[in-house]
Amino acid sequence: MAALAPLSRGWKWACAVLIAAHVVSALCVLPSPLAYANEAWGGAGNTYKVLGDSNVDWGQQLYQVKGWEDKHPGEECWFAYMVRPFVVPETYGIRCHVLPNGIAVDIELPGSEAVPPIVHGAVLLSASELSGALWPSRELNPYRGFQTRKPDEEIDHGIMVYRGDVPMEAAGGVSRAFLAWSKLQAKQTQEAVALAEEGVKLVPDNLYTQWALGDAAAAAGKKDEARAGYNAAIAAANKLDAERRAEYVRYIEASLKKL
Repeated sequence: MAALAPLSRGWKWACAVLIAAHVVSALCVLPSPLAYANEAWGGAGNTYKVLGDSNVDWGQQLYQVKGWEDKHPGEECWFAYMVRPFVVPETYGIRCHVLPNGIAVDIELPGSEAVPPIVHGAVLLSASELSGALWPSRELNPYRGFQTRKPDEEIDHGIMVYRGDVPMEAAGGVSRAFLAWSKLQAKQTQEAVALAEEGVKLVPDNLYTQWALGDAAAAAGKKDEARAGYNAAIAAANKLDAERRAEYVRYIEASLKKL
């Protein structure tokens, strides 16, 4: 613009209009500047489709989620939030049920609840959970199915809200696998087996559900069931990228050898 504006009065007006348009565009995204994108990219409402992590979603929306809950009292909601467990939404008064999230899985603290196969209410997904940026691989993201679905609402351009009768089989299976591992750590073997079997029924081709079933069945002395679970987990791991595939197969094969 500095080069073009001195050329003629027409260029001065064109540059002035462009600067004004940019200022208005930037102001319109307030108070959520992190998710800003210009109109050529579809605006702030489109940022989460092309970028992830700190470009749009950095754990900054908890006050806004609490405000959303206050406007929908009594409505059932389930929430996958990228910064759990480092920041706990309950501290802000948020009452939504807990969905599994990618960063907790990566640090082996995947706390969640047993997600129903269908949520009758609202599912809230932070943009990074939706994109799968924080899950170990694209295939392991239980929210992939939402990537082609338009959200019913957006909170702060970083939390996508899906309402109605929302299918959640993938998250349901993954949550039960994580709960099964928690039960094993607590020496509650039979509860772990039951949860793992439920998880496999919901998503039989999932790495986590089959792996959890292998571990739970092995702890219960059910060697045939454990072997079947581990072999199915290896088959699922073989669909991942080379680095993850080698890492997971090595761990699972080590468990197989102990049977």
